[in-house]
Amino acid sequence: MPKNVPGAVAGALAVTLVLSGCGPSPAGASSPVAVTVGVMPGADLAPLYLGLEQGFFAEEGITLRIDSLAPSTTGIVSAVEQGSYDFGYADILSVLEAAEEGREVTVVSGAAATSGNILGDYTALMVPAASEITTLADLAGRRVGVEALGATNHVVLAAILEAEGADPASIDWQTVPYLDASESLAAGTVDAAVIVEPFATAGKIDGMTAIAYPHAEFAANLTVTGYFTSVATAEGDPGLVERFAAAVARSLGYATEHQTETRDHIAATIAAHSQVRTRVQLPTFTAEVDRDAVELLVEAAVAQGRLQSTDVLDLALPAGD
Repeated sequence: MPKNVPGAVAGALAVTLVLSGCGPSPAGASSPVAVTVGVMPGADLAPLYLGLEQGFFAEEGITLRIDSLAPSTTGIVSAVEQGSYDFGYADILSVLEAAEEGREVTVVSGAAATSGNILGDYTALMVPAASEITTLADLAGRRVGVEALGATNHVVLAAILEAEGADPASIDWQTVPYLDASESLAAGTVDAAVIVEPFATAGKIDGMTAIAYPHAEFAANLTVTGYFTSVATAEGDPGLVERFAAAVARSLGYATEHQTETRDHIAATIAAHSQVRTRVQLPTFTAEVDRDAVELLVEAAVAQGRLQSTDVLDLALPAGD
């Protein structure tokens, strides 16, 4: 069984980026340690890149490499478990599901949480321009795209559909990566799709409509994403985990305190036009894992047959959360 590991962490966006350590190494660290973290593009990852640029990782004796080329959260989990990545970034539920399956991974900390704003969160359920779909009930019998079947977006959307009296089983669920979601909507491959920022705002500018903000509607404080590592790393090098977590926590705090810079980074990374920069909805950047909200998520996953038991909360969440 994975041991709980205390920590704190953050998030950011596309392209692989390397920055070698400049600045002092922490006491006891003779030279910088090369660390790779696997991520997927999204506005919630901006803090990680900003923290790298600010030298927070170098100050912890870490030479950080960010690999944003992973095709899916499943791929990131496998790469972390196998040691190809030292740390990974994924939705919380995917990591918990992997742990329940016996995969040797454990959450280091939270990263991004819903803003709790049901009128404008950073994750939206979008439909094409001029779509006749205006409510969740209209989704019955439709094709709906989610980043991964059984992941947080899928489970949360199914839960709020059921709460609205719609049958999730009536929906034709499709796997649609975030980067492809807007294109899939425009092409008519799917009738609706869950899209994260900054792609959600870009879609709105292009005429698409958000009919719901699933995370915010599910739980006001829902921890959506987090950083995780392998049990081998957590047990074999807890000092590295603590230093990584400390740098990420500083990165999250920096992004929260410098939102203009965070928006600039998001817009520059995807070459977005100026309206995306000003209108993009930011998540709550936090290293804390809101256990009560995650427990609701796990209960929904159990009810939907995605998890076997709520015992997974103690299997892979940080101690004290």
